[in-house]
Amino acid sequence: MHRTHNSAKVGSIPTTPINTPSYIEFMQKVINVLAVVSFAVSGAVVASGVYVYVNKDTIVDKIKAEALASVGELFGTSQLGSTLLGGTGEDVDVSDDALGGDSALPIPTLPF
Repeated sequence: MHRTHNSAKVGSIPTTPINTPSYIEFMQKVINVLAVVSFAVSGAVVASGVYVYVNKDTIVDKIKAEALASVGELFGTSQLGSTLLGGTGEDVDVSDDALGGDSALPIPTLPF
């Protein structure tokens, strides 16, 4: 007794046999294509992992250089940043007059 398949109506009695040689060959081709695609994806994952492992030092150094360059651009635009990075060589004036008033902290007292 052959099992059959009918995609025209849901719940109807199947009329096309699903264990015919043409159906089995078609399903085998579909499964083979899926196996090849799976193998290709697995190979790509392994290859990218090996690449990152082999070049990890270069990748880390490149990221560090880019981060330091962006921090240098950020601090290079301010007077404090250029002094910290040795940009101008001038001293920053942090006296009371330059800061605009008395920079001494008040002495704490009791609240009552």
